[in-house]
Amino acid sequence: MARDPQSARERAEINFGKTQTQSLARNRIVEESEAIARERDAKTARLKEMRLQKEAEEMRAGTAPPHFQTDGQELMARRAVLVKTPADATIADVVENLDHPIEYVRRVLEKLERCRRAHGDAQMRIGVLGRAECPNYLIEYIIEDLKSGHKSIHPDAAYSGSTHRELAPRHIEEARNWSSEEMNITAVSALIGRLRSQAG
Repeated sequence: MARDPQSARERAEINFGKTQTQSLARNRIVEESEAIARERDAKTARLKEMRLQKEAEEMRAGTAPPHFQTDGQELMARRAVLVKTPADATIADVVENLDHPIEYVRRVLEKLERCRRAHGDAQMRIGVLGRAECPNYLIEYIIEDLKSGHKSIHPDAAYSGSTHRELAPRHIEEARNWSSEEMNITAVSALIGRLRSQAG
């Protein structure tokens, strides 16, 4: 029995049409999923910016909630100590005021090491306004012009001293927030070594 070439062709065209329709539907679903993901990411970024702004405003106003630190299963709240740190203070100058000096310096050192991996250099300045027991801090790096020998300092990121989360970029620009003196990564490494030997 001979096959009808017309019906075979029609069947092939119908199957091709179904495949095309399925492909277009899949593409539409992927595009919609990507659009939803982009909207979610934008919303997350907006919420993060708002949270960082609120944290910074609370720090400036002195109304930040108590700092909670886990110690095993126990949570301990500490009262905020609001003092004006000397404008030229370094982390070594205020280490006695820190809630948990070793942990604080360790977290700062992590950020310094990340900056050094990215830029070949790293130093930090503490915040001189806000809570003395967990001051915010600014991570920077130096770039030297090989021809002129001129060195320029560039900010990497600012961090909350209580959460060690990155602050909004606009906080970096407020120069009055930061000490005029910096500590490089080598000095901070030496400081944590000294703190650990004193604790041991």
